[in-house]
Amino acid sequence: MDDCILRVPKAHMNTETVAINRLLSLVLVLMHRLNQIITAKDDLNTYSSLHNYRTSASKRASFHVSLLLCSTILIAKLNRINTTNNATAARNNSRQRNQPRRNPTRQRINGVIPQSLEFGAALSTKTPQKMSKLKNANAEIQNMISQCHGMPMKAYPIVNGKCAKCKQNTSWYCPGCKRWLCVERRALQGNNNRKFDLYSHNVRGKERTFLKMCFHKAHESQWQSIRAAEEAAGCIVTP
Repeated sequence: MDDCILRVPKAHMNTETVAINRLLSLVLVLMHRLNQIITAKDDLNTYSSLHNYRTSASKRASFHVSLLLCSTILIAKLNRINTTNNATAARNNSRQRNQPRRNPTRQRINGVIPQSLEFGAALSTKTPQKMSKLKNANAEIQNMISQCHGMPMKAYPIVNGKCAKCKQNTSWYCPGCKRWLCVERRALQGNNNRKFDLYSHNVRGKERTFLKMCFHKAHESQWQSIRAAEEAAGCIVTP
């Protein structure tokens, strides 16, 4: 195996490629030996010795011939798979051409196709309800909001929505509870009548304060319940 002239270029080699190459070589050698056994005579006693059997097997089916046989079988299977896939694709295309397109093709944004969101909340209701009226919302929406841990995502291209808390324009959205929530806001110095809620946290031995935004207020109760559950389970949370 190590004396083979054809090798994988070193630029494309790592431990995995070397291991896979050796495993493939072992499988091919096994198939070669099985091919020699299958093509041998039914009565093995006709061979005078093991050396005679090996010599006859090498002349009858060399390793090169076994590789050509494996290549022929593999190419035939691939052609059969491609033929089946092409026929299936042709049927699907003809079926799609006969049906009117309901949704347009997904557009690229700066050359990138947006990835479908799979970790956000999914509601069974077809008509969305306004999150500002939680008292009138059904139990499914209330449960979705109360159990949301918070997953902040910023809209791109920039699209502003009304914050569910302060009603200000914001481009930050939480797909977990499906609400627009402020995550950033300008904190002006000097004569500023706007009041901000603050968090305090010990950072490297120094007490620092941080803005408590609408996103934090909306998910603070869920974070506190998670922390209480971890402390009850004996988990040590470092500051």
